[in-house]
Amino acid sequence: MFAAFGQLVDHDLTLTAETKDPITRQEIKCCSGANNPYCIPINVPIDDQFFVGSHRQRCIDMIRSLAGVNTDCPLGPRVQTNALTSPIDANFIYGSNENLANKLRSFEGGKLTMVPVLAGNRLKPILPPKKDQPDDGCIRPHPDLYCFLAGDNRVNEQLALGVLHTIFTREHNRIATELCAVNPHWDDERLYQESRKIVGAMVQHITYNEFLPKLLGKFTMKKYSLELSTQGFSNSYDPDADITVPAAFGAAAFRFGHSLLPDAMERWSAAHKFVGSRRFSEMFQQPYDLHKPGWLDQYLLGMINQASQAMDDAVTSQVTNHLFQEPANDYGKDLASI
Repeated sequence: MFAAFGQLVDHDLTLTAETKDPITRQEIKCCSGANNPYCIPINVPIDDQFFVGSHRQRCIDMIRSLAGVNTDCPLGPRVQTNALTSPIDANFIYGSNENLANKLRSFEGGKLTMVPVLAGNRLKPILPPKKDQPDDGCIRPHPDLYCFLAGDNRVNEQLALGVLHTIFTREHNRIATELCAVNPHWDDERLYQESRKIVGAMVQHITYNEFLPKLLGKFTMKKYSLELSTQGFSNSYDPDADITVPAAFGAAAFRFGHSLLPDAMERWSAAHKFVGSRRFSEMFQQPYDLHKPGWLDQYLLGMINQASQAMDDAVTSQVTNHLFQEPANDYGKDLASI
């Protein structure tokens, strides 16, 4: 759960804008041999036993991020563009622009759109299907299969993200229902906005009260005044503070979480007994297990029971050899190199 929530926080804070081919608007293939200025392909050493020895791959695609503009527009090094809002505001649920936010809303009772797992049963709903550009960030073995639509397109990267997205979306709808019962005179817009504020505050509280203390420790939390007050309110808010997420944080510092990833994601029963597991390479951009009745709960219990790996210089081969691996291939990309 620690590693999964950390990735969720990362997806709340940063999304590097991608560079597309200026003519076709498609993803650029940097290993095609063309000398594209947007490319910085990774040349695999000849003695690499996996990519070269087993699969004869001497190149890994890597595209430069979209160039941004420095504050006050000074000359200097190229900076990245963050496509998200910088505060911790649960935009992974609601989206970072009005167009996406409206796609996610049901416009009834302040709720977000969700769909039943199977029609006619009493199972809790799941995220809606992504039918607009369905192949973007999604591996679809059949045209009738769809990945999930959420506030952040990376929801389908791996199942733990899909689980947490679903849980927080359900929580939004639960809160909207409760607020409607207490305030029946509120319209859809008021219910949606108030529920959104509460869920955003919940994500902030979990981050500062549970996630950061385990990551930084009590001494660092106290040193930088990150501890939450047990009572009363704070007057330390500064509306003039620059809350822009530094590129060094998103591209380097917060990437420590890659070493926390295990080889597989486990499923556990309600009795906290191990049920089964799936390798991450089998789940990248393929969240279809969450359509199976009861499996979302089993994966959630697995996240609670399964320990993260140690934070060190080792990273699982599931993301160094098989990142975003296509079903027809035995290899993917190398996250550590990227």
